[in-house]
Amino acid sequence: MRQHKTMRVTFPNQNGDMIAGRLEMPLDEQPTHIGLFSHCFTCSKEFFAPTKVSKALADRGIAMMRFDFTGLGDSEGDFSSSSFSTNIGDLCAGAQFLEDEYGIAPSLLIGHSFGGTTSLAATQHLPAVKAVATIGSPQDPSHVMRHFEQHQQLLERDGFIEIEVAGRKYTLKKSFMDDLGSHDVEQNTRDFDGAVFVFQSPEDDMVAWKNAEVIYERASGPRFIIRMNGVSHMLDKPEEAAMVAGILSSWLQDGEKPQKVYAS
Repeated sequence: MRQHKTMRVTFPNQNGDMIAGRLEMPLDEQPTHIGLFSHCFTCSKEFFAPTKVSKALADRGIAMMRFDFTGLGDSEGDFSSSSFSTNIGDLCAGAQFLEDEYGIAPSLLIGHSFGGTTSLAATQHLPAVKAVATIGSPQDPSHVMRHFEQHQQLLERDGFIEIEVAGRKYTLKKSFMDDLGSHDVEQNTRDFDGAVFVFQSPEDDMVAWKNAEVIYERASGPRFIIRMNGVSHMLDKPEEAAMVAGILSSWLQDGEKPQKVYAS
């Protein structure tokens, strides 16, 4: 039975663009915690992972806001001018919106793939965060450029490339690549003293298992690596989203430690 309601929200980012989100709120509007979900590279808040995990957490009493990064989905702005830095800015703007509107600073950040790396980097700006969960996430933001290695010379020569992801075309500028190198996510992860949950499938064909081990090793506070056997990179089954939500809600609400291996 559904135990939450979905509300459309918008909030301005650091550049004044309106960012579109969905707030999944427990029906009694008295969440035990509130969190933010960051989607994968060129994805949106309506993809399976952000939608299903957020709804499953709201059913368990934890409010979650999922949103589209600048220039994606229903959000304003130019994707070609976005970067890892603007993603962090969008996430922090979302956290400020939740605190201003609902009086609760987010205590949980969840990120899928590139969004998980963004979440780790954002912890330096969000002191109220108690836990970060990464799902199939790379250890470093520059990992995303591996998908475009064949265009490297064009990017250097022309300053931009046209890329196609899941049938949609995007413009990626050299400034995006340059910005990736200006961030030290390793140090951000080491400096974060909250809990880090690393969800990773050994069968993930986009982000290798080694990334999960590195993120886990860097974590300084409570840390958990959850091996999701048989799970795809896109986390596309309802029971997988429910598993992630169950582990996070059990720890946040009851202090229950997760197992290290979960079978699909």
